[in-house]
Amino acid sequence: MIKKHQSLVVLVFVMALSAASAVQANECKGLEEKKCLEAEACSWVKGYKTSSGSEVKSYCRNKPSKKKEKSE
Repeated sequence: MIKKHQSLVVLVFVMALSAASAVQANECKGLEEKKCLEAEACSWVKGYKTSSGSEVKSYCRNKPSKKKEKSE
């Protein structure tokens, strides 16, 4: 019985962490250009035309995460 409760607590904890990262991932999605540029975590991507001729509209996205340097 105790093992089931421990498993349930661990499951709830993992789900809470997953939900927090999902919210953070969408922080910049849908922002207008001005608000996107004001937000530190976001960057504005200008619209462009693909080689096949499709138009891609400008949009706001999360800034890429910095890669950790390897310790020697």
